[in-house]
Amino acid sequence: MSQACQGILVNIDINSVVYPFLNQVAQQEQITEADLYPFIDQYADTQVTDIALNVFCQYSNTPSAIITDAYHKYEQRMENGHSVDYTATFSGIYKLWRVKQLDVYAIWFRRSRELGLKSWLSVRMNDAHEPDGKTSFLRSAFSYTARAQGWVIGADYGYYRFCLDYTQPVVRHLMLTYLAEQLDRYDVDGLELDWLREIYCFDYLHQPEAAATMNEFMRQVKTLICHAENKWGHKISLMVRLMRDIEQNKVFGFDVRTWVKEDLVDVIAVGPRWNSCDSAMPLQDWKALCGSKIPVFACLEILVNRASHLAFATADVARGYATQYLHAGADKIYLYNYFQNPYRQADERNSIYRTCGDLTALKLLPRRHIVTWQDLCPEGYLPYKPLPCQIGAADCFHLDLQTGPIRPDQSVKLIFGLNKNDHAADASLRVNGNTCSEMKKTTIQSFDGAQDIMGNNGYVDADTQLYTCNVQAVLLPDSQQIEIKNTGSQSLTLTYVELDILFAIEGGQMT
Repeated sequence: MSQACQGILVNIDINSVVYPFLNQVAQQEQITEADLYPFIDQYADTQVTDIALNVFCQYSNTPSAIITDAYHKYEQRMENGHSVDYTATFSGIYKLWRVKQLDVYAIWFRRSRELGLKSWLSVRMNDAHEPDGKTSFLRSAFSYTARAQGWVIGADYGYYRFCLDYTQPVVRHLMLTYLAEQLDRYDVDGLELDWLREIYCFDYLHQPEAAATMNEFMRQVKTLICHAENKWGHKISLMVRLMRDIEQNKVFGFDVRTWVKEDLVDVIAVGPRWNSCDSAMPLQDWKALCGSKIPVFACLEILVNRASHLAFATADVARGYATQYLHAGADKIYLYNYFQNPYRQADERNSIYRTCGDLTALKLLPRRHIVTWQDLCPEGYLPYKPLPCQIGAADCFHLDLQTGPIRPDQSVKLIFGLNKNDHAADASLRVNGNTCSEMKKTTIQSFDGAQDIMGNNGYVDADTQLYTCNVQAVLLPDSQQIEIKNTGSQSLTLTYVELDILFAIEGGQMT
């Protein structure tokens, strides 16, 4: 890692790679703590500086006397009046704890510290997964009690209708006692409150003053942190993960300005929820609010520009967003859903771990800047969503695409997508006032030549035709001004925009 490396935080969720790894470890006849090390060791010698281990969604993955935990889920045979059997899912973690007396997370937190990685206890404060099923391996007994008692935000919120309502004292008490229990159990460097799973903690459509309730909750969490610091004898940082916009967070009930003013938080991570990375998060607003006293982390989701399918970020795509946000002042890059099982075949996420935390190195590497959109927005506000866009006859589409600096010796290509029935010859493209040249049809591929996970056109819908052209312009240090003018008599439907930055090769070496 270079001396100037800002670093990467990786958030590892409660089950996606945890259970496959633990189930494999548990099959061994002789098991020691060292058998659990590879789960953390895979991030050593990368640009990863922080590991956030998620321990709670709707149940606890750690032993708990407060709420249903993974060990109870293993033993559970009836749920919501239905027969269930989750033994296959939870067999590994159950055996390691109940039979081998190994506290998996205590070992992982300790191993992180041994490797010089900052360890975070991450809690999803209001997870909404699988709301429609009669049963779910994700649900605690409290989930059903909350539904029956009306301690949820209600039907107006669709998928999020069973999110816990934090105006209910019993909900706040449950979460505070759980946080206190876990902080007493584990010696960690920080606690993360993941409010993006989910930010629907209040019936905000009918309770516009909910922020005062959340402010008091945050003060109580800060008190819990102080008690834990006294027990463990060191600083424990408090991080919150929130949506992209400061004022929109307050609409949902999260008054970040008060938290900053009262020194209630130590780190703020901002990002999208899930459907897409966000190519235009207003990081400058957060830096202005937080100044130099509170670091701001920029979150990248694993999904990019999700429309009708899943399209995952390749290394060159992640490098584009990382370059953009580190240049804009992000103190670290926060990777959400970029985890992997060390016992599975390594993929290009290894490249992401090794390149996306160092702005100096990123400037030398090929990267892609894909225009995306804001995937979470309160009612009454217009989300950032520049595409798709209808360009009328003789009209012009304008966009400032944040890229960070581009070296003079790097070649740049503009990729854009139109409806297949549109006449691409009617599109005139300019970047920073200069006309682009050599427009031709193209497909999307990674720079190494491999197709994206969903095929050649992984980030676009089937009715889009992609085109590429060379950018011949004086490149600006922060963002590039893109203009697409319709010179024809029929409207054009612009569906996709991407700027590719390649690197120069001299004597077989990357410059």
